[in-house]
Amino acid sequence: MFPCLQIFAAKHSFYTQWLYLLYLTGFNLFVTLFYFAKINSVGKVDETKIMLSNTNLI
Repeated sequence: MFPCLQIFAAKHSFYTQWLYLLYLTGFNLFVTLFYFAKINSVGKVDETKIMLSNTNLI
């Protein structure tokens, strides 16, 4: 996803790798919470819409 950050984390200490992992998980949590908020605002879960939005992210 971010090759420059992976190289940076690999060259530096153990703590930098953990910070990088925390950064990635935080980003993923933000995206999932954003989509859950969109689903709740609509009121019904449209699975095809979620699948399409996930493929657009990748």
